[in-house]
Amino acid sequence: MAAFKLFRFENEYLTACKAMLNEALGLIGCNIEPKVFLVGFDPHHGFTTIVPDERDLDTTDFEDLLSLLRGAIPPFPDDAADPELPDDKWAKDFGDHHEYLSKCASAFREFIEGELRPSFQMVKVSPCWVVNGRIVAVVATYGRFEYEKYPHLDISILRDHGRWPSLHYTVVDVVLHRFAEELQKKDAGRRFRCESDSAREMARVAGAIFLQTHALFNKDFTLQELLSRGLADFFEVCNAIAGMRYESREGFNSMVIAKPGHFAAGIVIELQEPFPVTEIRRVRKFLEMCQGELSLLTDSKLVWGWARYDEKLHLTQTADVLIVRFVGQSHWRLLHRNEVLMEVLYGEPSLPKPRASRAEETAKIEAKFAGLPTGAAHRLYDLIEYAMNAEHGAMLIVSANASTEAARLTKSTKGIKPFTPNETTIAAASAIDGGILVDLEGTCHGIGMILDGEAGDGENPARGARYNSAIRYLRKHPDSLIAVVSEDKTVDIVTYTPPAN
Repeated sequence: MAAFKLFRFENEYLTACKAMLNEALGLIGCNIEPKVFLVGFDPHHGFTTIVPDERDLDTTDFEDLLSLLRGAIPPFPDDAADPELPDDKWAKDFGDHHEYLSKCASAFREFIEGELRPSFQMVKVSPCWVVNGRIVAVVATYGRFEYEKYPHLDISILRDHGRWPSLHYTVVDVVLHRFAEELQKKDAGRRFRCESDSAREMARVAGAIFLQTHALFNKDFTLQELLSRGLADFFEVCNAIAGMRYESREGFNSMVIAKPGHFAAGIVIELQEPFPVTEIRRVRKFLEMCQGELSLLTDSKLVWGWARYDEKLHLTQTADVLIVRFVGQSHWRLLHRNEVLMEVLYGEPSLPKPRASRAEETAKIEAKFAGLPTGAAHRLYDLIEYAMNAEHGAMLIVSANASTEAARLTKSTKGIKPFTPNETTIAAASAIDGGILVDLEGTCHGIGMILDGEAGDGENPARGARYNSAIRYLRKHPDSLIAVVSEDKTVDIVTYTPPAN
């Protein structure tokens, strides 16, 4: 093995780590492309090694910082060598060994952060392990500006409270921890792709940890209560609630996660006795009462009643109040101050997709309807924005044959006379079941339109009845475009192109 190699299969190890990071981040919808490298410190000689050779870091300065850690590594207690070692001595040796490794990891992080701060880099250092007599950690760095394009909490959450500030930060942390465990093997990196967890599992674990670390914060749980809880228990509770129907209805309401008595989560109806949040059927039933501003109040362990969250009264910046909003079958979101931090669909966490710009959406409308008059696409998009501002979800059907379609869909019932809609009339029309049918000029020809169509590919049970109704209709009427506005004000502009014969 070459003198400057840390271990035999380090190249395979780094390749696998980078691939796993990129795949796991891609699964949550994040593109930050971390740089990955290994750092090794020889405490006997005071040498540092960076693999691959990282020219952004000065190893001489690095060695100066680490000089206080030179010397013998506190040994891990060896039961084979000393099986009669007393428990208290074993515990002390174990603690000394891991304290030393922790100091090394902190020193690695301190130096690398200082060196890369001028280039606005985020730094994550894995736990350290002893490999071939060296202290080794795997490091990931990525641009702060790229990181901040995605939803995140203030970095002080990490600095002051030791909690993960975002889902994508947590994914990086989880992957590096998993690869740090690999360093304990005698053949680290040789068979990793055959034996490792999947990137999908890494993303799930990150989602569970991200939720749990904030749900438990500032709730006055005892240490015993915290230790008795798994990392994923509240995450799985939310998945179970989202997947359960109540009298055939999907859930569209919310839970506020806060300590009972929190100023920003004023209780409106209090239960005489709180009950465990793991009583899924009862939770799902009580969610039906969450109309308007009411949310079910939980501290992530017990349900206390119904509360009203007031963002104006949420004066702290510590993420001590969160909202879980259920938006469809097996579909929920985690919010802080009305910003979506994480979206979970069928147990798979992701970052929320950024809303498309007006220019992008009008371009989609113009691409569907060639030869639109000047300004028509913008007028149609105005109607979509009116629907997004309405209290309810909506479905806006755009058709060149709107008049004929309105007559066909209303059949024997009498419809409406065509009119030019505005924000008030769109809001009124969205309050009833059915879609709003307009022509290419934006003139409304029908409200409460119950669309027909046949089941087929492209439907998604998690998207709800409105979205799937649009898919079925477009399969039969591909010359139309439908804007589906969900209850949570997200919008999908849906078209359909028949397959070529």
